[in-house]
Amino acid sequence: MPIILPTQANIPPNDLGAYTILVHGQKKIGKTSFAAEFPDSFIMQFEPGNSRALPVKQVDIPNWKECLDIIYLLETNKTYCKTLIIDDVPSMYLYCQVFTCAKHSIMYPGDMSQGKGWSLVNTEFNIAITKLQNLSCGKIYTAHSQIRQADTRTGRSVATLETAMGAGCDRCMDAKVQIGVLLAYNKAKERIAIIQGDEYIVKAGQGIPNRFLDTQGNQLREIPMGKTAKEAYNNFVLAFNNNLENKQVVNPAKKFVLKKST
Repeated sequence: MPIILPTQANIPPNDLGAYTILVHGQKKIGKTSFAAEFPDSFIMQFEPGNSRALPVKQVDIPNWKECLDIIYLLETNKTYCKTLIIDDVPSMYLYCQVFTCAKHSIMYPGDMSQGKGWSLVNTEFNIAITKLQNLSCGKIYTAHSQIRQADTRTGRSVATLETAMGAGCDRCMDAKVQIGVLLAYNKAKERIAIIQGDEYIVKAGQGIPNRFLDTQGNQLREIPMGKTAKEAYNNFVLAFNNNLENKQVVNPAKKFVLKKST
């Protein structure tokens, strides 16, 4: 089929499942259980046993070869699930790194000169992620968060909260994710989902026009996650559809980061 140029502008999908989501936060804050509430979920579990208590389809993946095998099965069974959960993506990248090093008879990607080893790892990983992205189901990737010191544009050093993904994994995922979500606790020790970042919070944000507005039409910075995974999912869907009342006056995210960094 010949390639032709589009004649009409893209129309952003109205379905939340059409967008790739990255959910990150500290351990045991409920990233996987929140993701598992999405319709007809299937978990590719790269931390074996982590999601054993969740009543959804799942498979423990112990190495990169089995990861590729599962991807192939998903490609050939296009209606197997509506939501694919990769838990977690840094562990997936590590499997890729181990496989690539063994394939090229090296101990570490840095053993190859001029960054060739890291380039081989990143290429292998990006091919696999692209295959996942081409699946018709929704995609949710999870990652742990970590505190880092970073310089702002003004030259001031601040503590930032980022995903623990590593540079290669980070660059690949940046190009794929449309909605970045940080799960955290506010001052009242209530779980929230931060969807608008700042100089302290990175990997949180979304660029979908006219979405995640409160009932007054204001852009939401955070979403209450409630006490259960189901409540968290329902509030997230309400927020996506602009039906969530915004009761939060201030965003406690900065205080959360600063408190954790001292």
